[in-house]
Amino acid sequence: SGEAALSVLYSKSISIVISDIRMPGMDGIELVKKARRIVPDVQCIFITGYGGRKIAVEATKLGGFSYLQKPLSIDELIVAIWKAQEKLDLLRTIQTMKEEKKNKEQLVIQQIRNVIFDIMNISVRYWELSSRKTKVALAEESGIWTAMLDKDVGCYRTRTMDRYLKISTIPKNPNYNKVLNTGSFVLRKCPHDYPDLEKQLKTK
Repeated sequence: SGEAALSVLYSKSISIVISDIRMPGMDGIELVKKARRIVPDVQCIFITGYGGRKIAVEATKLGGFSYLQKPLSIDELIVAIWKAQEKLDLLRTIQTMKEEKKNKEQLVIQQIRNVIFDIMNISVRYWELSSRKTKVALAEESGIWTAMLDKDVGCYRTRTMDRYLKISTIPKNPNYNKVLNTGSFVLRKCPHDYPDLEKQLKTK
C-alpha cells in the first residue's frame, strides 16, 4: 500500500520507487507526491493494468520516470530500473557540481572580503600614523567617504567607511573602487619615509 511505502521511505534510504497506480487507499500518484517531499530526487516507475494517455501524462508530470503497463516482463522492469538509476546518477552528479561551484564561489568571495579588510585597515593605520590625523579627516580630505555628525555624541563619524573595517560588516556587494581609491589616496598623500612606520604598523 501507499501508506506502507511511505513508512519505508521515512526509515530507509530509497532511490527508486516502483508503484502500482491503482491501489486501495492512497493511489500511486498521491504516493509519488508525498514521496518527493521525503526524497526530492527519488525516481518513480509506475505499473498499471489500466491504460490511458491521461494517466501516463499525469505520472510523467509528477516525475515518473517510466510508465509500464501490465502484463510486463522482468526484462522490461530491469531496463526501467537501469534507466531510472542512470537518471538518478546524472541528477546527483549535476547537484554535486553545483555544490562544488557554490563552495568555490563562496571561498573566492571570502578571500576578496579579506583583501578588502586588509586594504582598508592598513590604509587607515598608515594614514593615522603618517599624517597624525583621524579617519574622519581621511574621509573628508579624500572625498571618497562621508563623515556625518552624530548628534548623540556630538562628533563626526564615518559609518559607511567603518563597515569596511570589519569583515563581518563589509556589504554584500562592496564598492571595490572606493576601497582601492582609499589605498591610492593614502599612498599619494602620506610620506613614504615616515620613521619607524613599518614597526608601528606591526605592533599597533
